[in-house]
Amino acid sequence: MYQINFNSVVPIYEQIVRQARLFIASGALPEGSLIPSVRETAKSLAINPQTVVKAYMFLKNDGLIQSVRGQGFVVSPGSQERCRHIRLSFFQERLEETIREAVVGKTPLDEVRDQIKEHLSGDRKRDAVEAFVEDLKAKADIFINEELTK
Repeated sequence: MYQINFNSVVPIYEQIVRQARLFIASGALPEGSLIPSVRETAKSLAINPQTVVKAYMFLKNDGLIQSVRGQGFVVSPGSQERCRHIRLSFFQERLEETIREAVVGKTPLDEVRDQIKEHLSGDRKRDAVEAFVEDLKAKADIFINEELTK
């Protein structure tokens, strides 16, 4: 289920947390479903079970999973929406950082937009691309105005 990059600077437990959030947000792990056990996950990834416990505790503290006696951990009610919100927040932070880097580096925003379109082309819906680009433009305008008023 989880895929770990052992060469990543991101700790293994954080990789598990991020992927679990993605699975929950996408519906791949629906609310009420059992998630793989600590032992099963540790064995399949060839990692220390305490690493999995740490990841699951983060998910539990975030209210995304809950322990059910005799069954293990299940996805909590309302988790899908919370995960979508968390992922959107992370995405917005990265987007703002990208815009900031483009502005500071004097990269034309049209080039940034074209790069995004290129990455999202293919099977993605054009409406989603256009909405994203419009949001990017709005965020860029806000950032540029903030930079100019400094």
